[in-house]
Amino acid sequence: MQHLIPSLASRLAAQFSHDILSASALVHGGAAVVARQAERLRTLRPRTIVEVGTRHGAFAALLSGLADTVFTLDLHQSIHARQVLDFAGAANVVPLIVADDPAKGRLLDALDFDLAFIDGDHSREGVALDFAHTRRCGIVLFHDYADPGFHGVTEFVDSLTHGTIVRDAPFAWWFAPGVALWVPLSTAPVEGAALTPLPLREREGGSEAPEPAAQRRPSWRDGTPFCTAGLRCR
Repeated sequence: MQHLIPSLASRLAAQFSHDILSASALVHGGAAVVARQAERLRTLRPRTIVEVGTRHGAFAALLSGLADTVFTLDLHQSIHARQVLDFAGAANVVPLIVADDPAKGRLLDALDFDLAFIDGDHSREGVALDFAHTRRCGIVLFHDYADPGFHGVTEFVDSLTHGTIVRDAPFAWWFAPGVALWVPLSTAPVEGAALTPLPLREREGGSEAPEPAAQRRPSWRDGTPFCTAGLRCR
């Protein structure tokens, strides 16, 4: 998994510019730490991920290979996001532009997902709002934890008293009480319940049944509007 991160990053930088990767979770902290998060995501095998904070779409491009569907939300539409996702072949990513925080909350409440990645408003209040609308899925990954430029993320994560926290700066994971984790990597400090191996998608009889083919979600990237109240569709 570790070789995949610099490969994707270098291809995006070569095709566009290094500005595409500026502050992106795809490169923040280095290839090794990002690869650990990607490997954990692969182990958890989420069917649907919601990302709060698209920016230029670089991390959504990575997420596209780790889930059937990725919804990515932002208050601002990057002029590069569509190009980045198309270049990466991320056809299962559904970019959504919301008008304001209330519209974002309504949309998150309406979506069905089993893992959330929060990388939007980095104030403590903003992170708390995004968490409030995503925590029901049981697994939340935060970006910019322990980054001195974003104290709000660290303060909010450190304030959580329920569930299990796994800190691997600049990332941090939250697992709801009763939700099993992967087998931890030795570099990740863990607080909370004991960790257990996770297949989240256990099949009856001890073997995996074939996955049904994923139906592609509508997206403004292929000209299909996907609108709810408060969305600007392109």
